Amino acid sequence: MNDRGFGLYEPVSGTAPTIAGKNIANPIGSILSVAMMCEHAFARADARDLIESAVLATIRTCATADISLSAPPVTTAELGKAVTDRMRELATRG
Repeated sequence: MNDRGFGLYEPVSGTAPTIAGKNIANPIGSILSVAMMCEHAFARADARDLIESAVLATIRTCATADISLSAPPVTTAELGKAVTDRMRELATRG
């Protein structure tokens, strides 16, 4: 964050050229970067909480190969969709 409140929000993971285009990258760092942006840039702790809760609930049963413990791994797109679906579910509960 600079002195005017501007910040860059991105996971620090590199470009991973060996997995580019394979739909196997873990999107959680990028998703949680958005949660951080919601809190710090937009003063929306509620949005941060929603995103973080959705991620934590989702990865228990749906995860990419690098973090999957018991269930078969899913693709990048499938994990992203699962997190957004969980966000919608949590948001409608209220």
